[in-house]
Order: sequence, then structure tokens, then C-alpha cells
Amino acid sequence: MPAQKNILLVVIQENLNIITQSLYCLENQRHIKINEIVAITTALGKDLLLNGDVVNGYKAVIGANGVLEQFCKEYKREPPKVEIEVLKNRRGYLINDLVNPKSVKDSANSILSIFVNLLCSDNIQSSIKCCVN
Repeated sequence: MPAQKNILLVVIQENLNIITQSLYCLENQRHIKINEIVAITTALGKDLLLNGDVVNGYKAVIGANGVLEQFCKEYKREPPKVEIEVLKNRRGYLINDLVNPKSVKDSANSILSIFVNLLCSDNIQSSIKCCVN
């Protein structure tokens, strides 16, 4: 039987700090060790997570020297596995940004699909913690 795995599922757009804030709360206040993070976002959000935005003062969250890596060093923990899921419309095209009611509806359907796939994965010994901003 596989070991228990705790997954942080984060639906994120521009508040990139939600990942480290949620990780801090779960691990340091509730004593729940997170093994994996699944970030659900738009194509624009993925770019912000990976590259940041110098003009608007966003630092990259994921990757070498990203905010998550710095957080893990500060709290002396191994970085969790991170997976980024980009929202798709009903035709399967990536959603760049949430700009109208149709893109919002498509994103809701995509979030639900990602969540169901995560629940139905092979590792049924997982506990999923969710955070939406």
C-alpha cells in the first residue's frame, strides 16, 4: 500500500504568494507536511509562476531561485513536487486569461475536470488540501 501523500491544490491567477502562504499555514500551524503542489492557472498565470513579472514586481515562484525554493531553504525542508495545470476551454485550447463570462465558465469546467482526475489517480492514499484565490 502506498504511503500517505498530502497534495496542495491551488487555483491561482495573480496572487502568487498564495502557494507559500498556504504551505506555511498547513505545515507550521496545522502540522501537515505537503508532498506535492498542483497549481491550476491560466497560460498567463503559468508564465508568471515560472518567470515572474519584473515590471509589476512579481518574482518567479517555481524554479531555481524562485520564491518557493527560497521558502523551502528558509524552513529547512525539501521542495515539494510541483505540477502546473493550465486551464483549457471546451475545445481543449489553453485559456490565456479570464476576460469574459465564457472564459470563466470554461475555466470552472476545466478546474472540475482537473480535480476529478486528481481524485481518480492511482494513488488513493492521498489527502488533498485546496486553496482558491
